[in-house]
Amino acid sequence: MNDRLSESAIVVEVARQAMKRISRKVIKDLSQMEVTLSGDDSELANTWDEICVQIQFEQSLLGCLR
Repeated sequence: MNDRLSESAIVVEVARQAMKRISRKVIKDLSQMEVTLSGDDSELANTWDEICVQIQFEQSLLGCLR
């Protein structure tokens, strides 16, 4: 059987497409939230920005899970 048409390859591709859709939805939702932990004087516009900065500077639990 062709590797591209194998059951596992199909499952992997379906999972990859689902992950992309879920990721885009989560980023969109977090970008619309204005809650941040950086304080009122922060230049961060939304929760997604906060998460990105925390991960980049390893100031979150997510940064520690790598």
